[in-house]
Amino acid sequence: MPALVGAALTLKKYSWGLETVPQADLNGRRIPIPRGRVLGGSSSVNGMVYYRGHPKDYDDWAAEGNSGWSHADVLPYFLRSEDNAQYPGSAWHGHKGPMVVSDIKNPNPLNGVFADAMNSLQFRHCDDFNGPAPEGYGLRQGAIRNGRRVSGVTAFLKPASSRPNLTVMTEASVSRVVIENGRASGVDIVVGNQARRIEARREVILSGGAVGSPQMLLLSGIGDGAALQKLGIAVQHHLPAVGENYHDHVAANVQMWTKDPQSYGISLKAFPRGVWNVLQYLLARQGPFASNVFESHAILRSTDGLDRPDIQVVFQPARRNQNAFPLPIGHGFVLSVVLLHPKSRGRLTLAWVIACGQAGDAQAGLHERIQPVGGHRRPHPGQGPAHQPQMQRADDVLVLPGHLTERALAQAQPVLPAAVVGLHLRCEAQFLH
Repeated sequence: MPALVGAALTLKKYSWGLETVPQADLNGRRIPIPRGRVLGGSSSVNGMVYYRGHPKDYDDWAAEGNSGWSHADVLPYFLRSEDNAQYPGSAWHGHKGPMVVSDIKNPNPLNGVFADAMNSLQFRHCDDFNGPAPEGYGLRQGAIRNGRRVSGVTAFLKPASSRPNLTVMTEASVSRVVIENGRASGVDIVVGNQARRIEARREVILSGGAVGSPQMLLLSGIGDGAALQKLGIAVQHHLPAVGENYHDHVAANVQMWTKDPQSYGISLKAFPRGVWNVLQYLLARQGPFASNVFESHAILRSTDGLDRPDIQVVFQPARRNQNAFPLPIGHGFVLSVVLLHPKSRGRLTLAWVIACGQAGDAQAGLHERIQPVGGHRRPHPGQGPAHQPQMQRADDVLVLPGHLTERALAQAQPVLPAAVVGLHLRCEAQFLH
């Protein structure tokens, strides 16, 4: 059920529950890092939003010496994977791939109010956020098919599950990549309390994501030699950059509540509609529960002179608290202001390693556990002002009574104290607390 994306992101049954170490510059806060702990990884728990990023981002990678990573190089792979009926004949979209991408059916009426507000601020409308010029405001597409999530499992793994050369192992943790004579020859895994080794005939593909891949490299003896030796890990290759240069999108949420029941929420007034919506989903996989809630957004430039947008404003027509549980009662909406190109950087380090059995040699028993992430993102001298101009614009979207005629927004009140929602130069309080 796409609408329950918050549960998928936070329940430890489906997520690793990772978080940073206490951040000294944020009053000791630990920042959650959602990562999927199921088949399909994070594609099975994420927000299902289909957004590739700006073409210039890929071209920057190529300009830095990463051959084969320009937008022209990667676009054919996007086209091969995508099945998008919304843009027939478009050179920017595929139509026969395994991954279905679709418009959100019957989006909440408040999305129109958000669009009117952005238009009143003289931002332009964008018809295709995965086209040549992804800038402006509009509805978003999602990896959703017939009211269900499309993930790496449903799109790619299940269709190939009958292949004789494919074996899928669940409840298995990777301990390390086995390195012999400077080459990866297999992987050590732990299933239950039993250690096993799987040898590779041709190659080992490491695909653990931005957190899991460096973690497995470090456990395999590839990283900063001195740090690995302190943990008792034999150094296979001294490569200090492993785990460094970690960066993620910084986001600040403006949470509002309203008496009007148009938004998604739980209330007595909306109870009859809620019962109907549940039946809609159970019987036909339609209605609000078939939505991922992240229905509209805007990709904008915070200042003139930038060669691409650096700010994203995500509109969620639903009542929301800081945490997914307990479920919030009532109605409201959220504006999430996201910094697309953060300058601050952090690092991922191993905190500890434990032994868990033997298989072939002493190191085969090293068992990867959930590690605290050493992701202290130090403030960059040029970082602060970049977030504040657009934070003020997000606030403008909320306080334009002449343009926002819908009762839901005209009567909206902040969930957080007014001083925090005032934003602009006061936004620091929200980040700190």
